[in-house]
Amino acid sequence: MTRSPDDGRAEAMCRTRRCSTDGIRFLDEMPAAPPSGPKPASPSPAPRPSRPKREKPVGVIAFLAVLGIGIALKSGGTADSVEVREVFEDRVEVGASPRVAVESVDGSIEIGRGAPGEVSYRVEASADGPSEEEARRSLRLIRPVVDRLGDAVRVRVDRHAAPEGWSGRATIRLKVPADAQVRILAGNGRVRIKDVVGSIAAKTTNGRIEVEDAAGPIVLQSTNGSIRCEATDALVSAETSNGAIVFEGSLAPGSSRLISRNGSVTLRLPVGSDVRIDADSRNGQVDSDFPLVRREDDVAAALVSHSTEPSRRVALRTANGAIRVEAD
Repeated sequence: MTRSPDDGRAEAMCRTRRCSTDGIRFLDEMPAAPPSGPKPASPSPAPRPSRPKREKPVGVIAFLAVLGIGIALKSGGTADSVEVREVFEDRVEVGASPRVAVESVDGSIEIGRGAPGEVSYRVEASADGPSEEEARRSLRLIRPVVDRLGDAVRVRVDRHAAPEGWSGRATIRLKVPADAQVRILAGNGRVRIKDVVGSIAAKTTNGRIEVEDAAGPIVLQSTNGSIRCEATDALVSAETSNGAIVFEGSLAPGSSRLISRNGSVTLRLPVGSDVRIDADSRNGQVDSDFPLVRREDDVAAALVSHSTEPSRRVALRTANGAIRVEAD
């Protein structure tokens, strides 16, 4: 039997992500940390061997100067509060197609394309308190931790047990090689990924997920938050319990799916796409710019295909919301 180029691409993607049925598990294979355990980032740069001028010394940590001492006074409620901020920066050399994992409890996560052969990160931590002393005590509860094993890098923000009324958060920004395999686990905060064409897996509890200019296998999950994804030649699985889902771009061979329990689902595909689309909304209308066929059980099935058995398939599901299929 003659193999088509699409067959080879589909097999390569399946090997990379261990197939879409595995969900977000495909990037859970981060190697364990060395026996000595990860070391928290230190506020004092440790001595390092000399490096080429183009590189920044590893371990450099900068304090964000606010009013000259890293403190900002904020007025709120019946009394003023003090906000203390700290910035941690570093970069790590990696090889081709590195695995990059990011984990955080509170705060947004942003990942963009950086230079080949290195992963750079910036963690902006902040905490509030009625006094500078109490704010700094809360800030010490937020500690960035970096694990490194081979070409696998994990940036994690630990938050230790906090006292009642404690307020702290951390914004994480990374620059990674374009072909990086990115895995994100977030608690509360927005996740934004741009210009990554390796593979992407992102899961958040409370926050929206935005993916732009991506490609390859993509797995996105949110409990409370919308999902928006723009990608080319992507095999995508996007699911949220509360929020809208929008996918725009082209699909790769295989089975993709967009599922929202409470929210609308929108799919935008190029005109002439060879894709089979099955759309089902229990409480909402299904509209399509492509030919739409109703089955006997009144579940809408839109078939967009120029072949008998298209290699690209996508399922659109929502319990409460409308489904829209658009020709872009």
